[in-house]
Amino acid sequence: MARRVQARRIGSAVLVTALLWGTAGQARAGSGDGGERGRAAGCRAELAGMWERYNRAFDARDVGRLMAHYRSDAVKVDPDGSYHQGAASVGELFAGLFTLDFTSEFREVRRTVAGCDTAVLVLNSTLSVPEWGHTERFMSVLSFTHERGRWRVVANVSTPLAG
Repeated sequence: MARRVQARRIGSAVLVTALLWGTAGQARAGSGDGGERGRAAGCRAELAGMWERYNRAFDARDVGRLMAHYRSDAVKVDPDGSYHQGAASVGELFAGLFTLDFTSEFREVRRTVAGCDTAVLVLNSTLSVPEWGHTERFMSVLSFTHERGRWRVVANVSTPLAG
């Protein structure tokens, strides 16, 4: 029970931070010299490419390729509050999901890239498992870090949406 409460607190904190940070990040985006803006544009393009590869791996149900986009110490919190620490645990979660016949839709709500250090992606998500007659709507917030020339997911937190 304590883990579920902790996961919900983490989820709420990440969502609020992401939304507030997104506003501040856009205000900072115009500052700096031309070189910094060029570097930032390159990092945004790198994130876009990584996100495209991430989605291709997810759609292909390829756990290995998907997990290549996660840090080894990544955290995943599901809409039900379940908490998964570390890439191995997160990978097991996705492996279990990928055994199901499901459809999914992830609509981007906001993308914020702060220089070449961190980024946040907010998604309006839907997952349907027809076999179970179950459809789940949730907001996902993915936090990324840029290290050694690569964007990697450090946290993937989802919270339920009404309806």
